[in-house]
Amino acid sequence: MSDYHIREATEDDRERVIKLVSKMWSEDIAPRYERFYVSNPHGRALTWLAIETGTGETAGCTSIFPRRVIVDGRERMGSIGGDCYIEPRMRRRGIATALHKESLAGMREHGIEFMYGPPNPSNLHALVKAGSRLVTSFKRWVRPLAGSAVYRAAFTRAPSKLEARIASLPLRVLDRLTRADARGFTLEEV
Repeated sequence: MSDYHIREATEDDRERVIKLVSKMWSEDIAPRYERFYVSNPHGRALTWLAIETGTGETAGCTSIFPRRVIVDGRERMGSIGGDCYIEPRMRRRGIATALHKESLAGMREHGIEFMYGPPNPSNLHALVKAGSRLVTSFKRWVRPLAGSAVYRAAFTRAPSKLEARIASLPLRVLDRLTRADARGFTLEEV
């Protein structure tokens, strides 16, 4: 017999979800909850909880965040999966896979046709076991655009012009070796 049961979360579970997901992010996610779970312009997030049968404590959760997307010129309702977290003492019991199976069935009941996005590598196996299909691999590559950014990351202060030029040397070598050129690119907050 299972030592947990799974159910869809309700608004009454707000604090339960915030408490659990805050452990995953190592910070209070109350603002994130409001922004992504409640005020998402594409629809409220859907969350499933694994509850310990004996104690009533939350053992884990997973959520999907609705997103309207265009596929082959037609608007469809998709979702991005996220915030899957299992309490460390409850891991290796199939809870993540069970949560994903429930979310897959539940999202269809809510009119969400598919889920997409790059999962956390430690969560990928549970998603595939639950019925997700791996359609491609995704790798995230990050590189500083300027030496001043490298310097700020290393020393947590803005560099002088000389320090920025010195910090830019490895980037220029990398650009030469890879035939890449980051000049002219800027970043804008979304």
